[in-house]
Amino acid sequence: MFRNWGYGHWGLLASCCYVAVVSSIVSWRWEAFKLLEPNAWGDFLAGAFGPLALAWVVLGFFQQGRELKNSVETLKLQAEELANSVKQQQELVAVSREAIAFEIDKYNSENEKSSQSMIPSLEIKIVGTGNSLAIGGTPEIVNSGGDAYDLEINGYSKQGSVGVFRNGISVLRSGETKRADSILEFNSNGLVDFTVFCRDRSGTQHCFSRKLTALNIGQQLRLQRTDSS
Repeated sequence: MFRNWGYGHWGLLASCCYVAVVSSIVSWRWEAFKLLEPNAWGDFLAGAFGPLALAWVVLGFFQQGRELKNSVETLKLQAEELANSVKQQQELVAVSREAIAFEIDKYNSENEKSSQSMIPSLEIKIVGTGNSLAIGGTPEIVNSGGDAYDLEINGYSKQGSVGVFRNGISVLRSGETKRADSILEFNSNGLVDFTVFCRDRSGTQHCFSRKLTALNIGQQLRLQRTDSS
């Protein structure tokens, strides 16, 4: 019970005891006190209760000190809670940054995969004409990648152009095979630089090329993409 008492409780108890002692003294000497003049009564009361007032002043000082100590401890706890809150916020920000970075990487990866999936993948097969007097054939383009648009097929040798097939194939879908509209002729040297220009679904221009000889007639060969870095 007394462990939880503060300065106020002890001061009140001491004051009651002090008043009881003073009252007992007054009662015991009441006959003498009745003869006192009013100014004497004032002096008596001032002398009797002056120490009590001083004691309450001292108790108030200690009480304020205790309250100030409690306030300081409360402020320390609030500061610790604020520091913990700031730390938690920093951790949340770090987690959010990691999540955002992950989403950005995921988006970039998916975007890159999507971009890669739109790029055509072309192969060529020279279908022979069946004419023994002419060395050449019709280019047949196979697309195993994304859709290709506005294909422009060119063949060059040291002697110059040996075949330009503009607008021969306007659209080559993924998985489709189409023939150009002209014959690719091989000269006496037999070496031709074969080039295909096209656009993908996003409108990006691509270039595919390969060196061919008459020995490649009838073979299906992959064209090398030369526009990539």
